[in-house]
Amino acid sequence: MVGSLIPLYERIDAILVRYGSFNSTQKFRLLVGDYYLKCDGHPNYLFPNGYINEIIRQNIMLRQITQEEENISERYGALKLETTTEENKKQLSEWLQRLEDLSREYWFHERDLYQLESRFPVGPLRRAYDSWRSNSKWYLHPDLVNECAGRGDAAAGSVDAVRSAMKLQEEDAGPVIVPQSVDAVPKPAGSS
Repeated sequence: MVGSLIPLYERIDAILVRYGSFNSTQKFRLLVGDYYLKCDGHPNYLFPNGYINEIIRQNIMLRQITQEEENISERYGALKLETTTEENKKQLSEWLQRLEDLSREYWFHERDLYQLESRFPVGPLRRAYDSWRSNSKWYLHPDLVNECAGRGDAAAGSVDAVRSAMKLQEEDAGPVIVPQSVDAVPKPAGSS
């Protein structure tokens, strides 16, 4: 039954992309994807439990690693300009080691994300995911901003700037719409 409707869904999707708003297109993709999952039972649309949550968790981990790398790099550069003492040398050495560790962690998380994305089936949910990734609102979603602010590190200091950017974008393009499963993403170990 669903198979015969796929060409119609594809045409509606293309029309919404061309003439509709971003939010209406994403809502349509979510509804069609949900319909595929509930009614069709087609193996391409059967995700293991937590699949989408794992993709989002990998995105969060990559963002956290990048922020920590930037934070350490800035502090490393500032300390390198100061007078050299044994304590400073030790701290610089620790930071260099941490940067190497973060680089390795990033590489592994990036590969995990690519593996998850490569198994994502072609269809409305894939198009919705790709659209969100190409839209800065993906990274400015309130859940992600609040999670960043709640960590209490250097990234938390720029949360007000991020919230201001969110308000400006909402005025331009309307409110952010994200599937509710984002709320169910487990927090990485070590975060509050």
